[in-house]
Amino acid sequence: TKGLTHLRIGFQVPQAQPAPQPPVEKPLDPNAPPIAVRPRPVRPKLPTWTPQVGQEGLIFLRPHHSGDFYISLPLLPPVFKDSESYADDVAIAKTTLQVLADPLKALQAKNAEDRHRAALLLLMKYRSYPENVRDPAKVIQQPIPAAESRAIVQAVVEMDWNQFDKKWGLHSQMGFGMLGLTEQDGWMPPKFNGQPNYNVLLENSAKEWLKANLDTFRVKRFVVQADKP
Repeated sequence: TKGLTHLRIGFQVPQAQPAPQPPVEKPLDPNAPPIAVRPRPVRPKLPTWTPQVGQEGLIFLRPHHSGDFYISLPLLPPVFKDSESYADDVAIAKTTLQVLADPLKALQAKNAEDRHRAALLLLMKYRSYPENVRDPAKVIQQPIPAAESRAIVQAVVEMDWNQFDKKWGLHSQMGFGMLGLTEQDGWMPPKFNGQPNYNVLLENSAKEWLKANLDTFRVKRFVVQADKP
């Protein structure tokens, strides 16, 4: 964003809806067969945002797939400056951008909580399936740099799976799940035989496997192959 002064945002202007008309009552036919009436499913409406002059806040945007402008994310509505959570949301966004800008530096932070949070944020980025993919055959998985992968796995090993960061909405156990381990990697989860503390058994087994494969396992990221010229 260095030197950036303007952004073009595309949005749909809400259209005025006509007033609902009362239904026309028709006389019932006593000889007509009964008709089963099922209620129509109600689809939840996604939050919409229409830009207004003078609005100030934190707005989440992504490039349009074909036009030279941005569009807002329907599942991430803006947080305006008068919101009670505005300061926290801005701080979270800035910290996230710092992690994404220099992953290895964030993973080597002195504070363990910062390292763990960085690992979870990076896993969310790398292990999230790309949006708006027209040809799934072009989606492949590529290993990330070895040093970064090792630091992420080390952070997952250090985490306490019982911890949940309410402010960030991050749970430590999700880190292991996002690694995407399969039998091809050599990972086999312990069998459930009615153990009362299976989660503890799973955590211990997972961390033992990660320690043993710290230098060989590589975290992979989803990427979309570009069309050949």
